[in-house]
Amino acid sequence: MSREADNALAMQNAICRRLMQAFGLSEKHATDYAIQAMGALSGLCGGERVYIPKPGRDERVTGTQLKNAWDGTTACRDALCQEHSISISSFYRLLGEVKGG
Repeated sequence: MSREADNALAMQNAICRRLMQAFGLSEKHATDYAIQAMGALSGLCGGERVYIPKPGRDERVTGTQLKNAWDGTTACRDALCQEHSISISSFYRLLGEVKGG
């Protein structure tokens, strides 16, 4: 089995386990739903690299929050990046999204 097939099967199994935990489904029903979910994902983005953010990414810091907290120093920038788990390039990208910033 190829690495890609192994990864797809691992994702299907993870979806199955999550369905069983979240909804109390039997393994058979959860597997059926996981297979359908993988089929849908394959149809939407099969063959493409897709970034799936970790949970909580929608609660990330905004450019405005960074602009207000940053004192202009490298040390402060690095501390903010570490605090919010963002890269330096993401820091500057978020700042660039602030109007007038």
